[in-house]
Amino acid sequence: MVEDAEVLERAIVRQAVPADVLADAVKEVQQVGDLTLKGDFMGVVDKLYPRYRHRAAKKLGGNEEMAATMKKMVDDLAASGITITKFVAEPALHGFDIPEFREWLVFVPTTRLVRRIDPATGLVERMEINDYQVAIRKKTEGSSWSFLNGSTLNMQELRALFPTLPADIEEFAVPEKGARRVK
Repeated sequence: MVEDAEVLERAIVRQAVPADVLADAVKEVQQVGDLTLKGDFMGVVDKLYPRYRHRAAKKLGGNEEMAATMKKMVDDLAASGITITKFVAEPALHGFDIPEFREWLVFVPTTRLVRRIDPATGLVERMEINDYQVAIRKKTEGSSWSFLNGSTLNMQELRALFPTLPADIEEFAVPEKGARRVK
């Protein structure tokens, strides 16, 4: 079994993902961001990567409960004065061919603009949050994209779903996360 994993890891070469696949992933990530901004959390749940969605839904009691949890998180942020005002899917630079699942996996950097109004003082603070989404699509014609949220995903979870990703994936493929205040 270990030998099989070693063979598969060598098979995942840092080959270029076709530009049209990268561009399509970006377009689809933007649509997921738009669903979030509209508050369509069931729509977001429906677009989660199926193997991840099934695991997460099982822990939370189902897809509806997962959507309710997302809504509660956003409502809690809003109650504390925090609102996401803009979501932008940036150009994707890296992706992988995952041969054991016959899928494309693309890291799509994202930028969210967030506004915080201090409930006590009324002062407005703006933040820019850089993050990413992992977009996954079967390589078959007509397949649709599904997603993993990079802001809550860690490498251990990603490797549990895709055990043959290269060992040094963090060094060359994962977009940087960060936040900064903006005027």
